[in-house]
Amino acid sequence: SDALAMYSNLSVFEVDLLADKIELKVLMDWCGRYTPFVAVDNTCERIGDSGIWLDITGCDHLFNGEEGLLHDITSRLLEFGWTVRGTISDTPGSAWAIARYGKFSSQIVPKGMQQATIAQLPLAALRLSTVLVEDLSKVGLRKIGELISVPRAPLRTRFGPNVRRRLDQALGLEREPISLQLHHYPYLSRFILSDPVFTSEAVM
Repeated sequence: SDALAMYSNLSVFEVDLLADKIELKVLMDWCGRYTPFVAVDNTCERIGDSGIWLDITGCDHLFNGEEGLLHDITSRLLEFGWTVRGTISDTPGSAWAIARYGKFSSQIVPKGMQQATIAQLPLAALRLSTVLVEDLSKVGLRKIGELISVPRAPLRTRFGPNVRRRLDQALGLEREPISLQLHHYPYLSRFILSDPVFTSEAVM
């Protein structure tokens, strides 16, 4: 009601969480045109914060390089009416941080430049909880660059292991596995051999 009082032309709709999940799944399947390795990012559970991971290793040459691929996917989604922010980086953590907190709607991070690129971003860009970000700010740590110089042992003792783990993942010092969701095709092939005791089925 407060928002409508300020903006009378504002369109208001009820949240449909199930429809959002279905739409995100449809978008994920559509992204299979760029790489077979696609996954939904469920790092944040707040409405509108979900994203999609794409592992484009070995696929960018099909679009004349990383710049061509990023331009193609962002321009197509903009035509569909989506608001798009996309980043290509060596690590999922740095790509996530820049896509959400970077200055540009699309960006390619040069190889090995993750630290320099994310240094001025807020600590929330490391996918840390709000409580943890507030606790770090109380001791004067508000940007990622300030966190890098803090010794590991005191940081872990006071704030737990997740802070340094997220930082190491963003910088490529620790591997971050992504649970890729491969496409499933609705075809069934059944092979029945002459022996009536043995049958086998293969699902494609």
